[in-house]
Amino acid sequence: MKLRYILNLIFLILLAPALAGCTKGMSAPEVKNAFKVNAVCTRGDFSYSCSVEKTDSSVVLCVTSTSAEGMTITCDGQTVSFNFEDMEKSFEKESVDVTNPALILYEVLFSGGEGSKNEAGLFEYTGTVSAGRYVMSINPDGTLNTVSLTDADTVFVFDLQ
Repeated sequence: MKLRYILNLIFLILLAPALAGCTKGMSAPEVKNAFKVNAVCTRGDFSYSCSVEKTDSSVVLCVTSTSAEGMTITCDGQTVSFNFEDMEKSFEKESVDVTNPALILYEVLFSGGEGSKNEAGLFEYTGTVSAGRYVMSINPDGTLNTVSLTDADTVFVFDLQ
């Protein structure tokens, strides 16, 4: 009887690290530190295409459609900068409308929302930024799928690459 007890105990001790490894593999992936991806941003009835680049410290959004094509908006957490044709202007983050797309993406991508897996197999992170509550869904490989802010009537849909 003692031998059986000892063998069961050894088995459980050896099984524990294997089970811990399984749960770690199922944890939600994090958004990559640096990437560049295409997206469509829809705000109300208006939508436009853009590229979104995230670095270790900023988000750069470049409009690739509409009459604003070529406009670049950069947010580094302190300032929001606009660059379009011959115009360059920077503003303190607090003086920019909270629905600015680069500001929204900066705050969402650099926040630490709560994550869980949804029924479609995507990981959803939820939280609150200056523009309101958001839901960010990412693919299992860490690439962005969508960012949605119902309070700001804004949705970003990212290209799957």
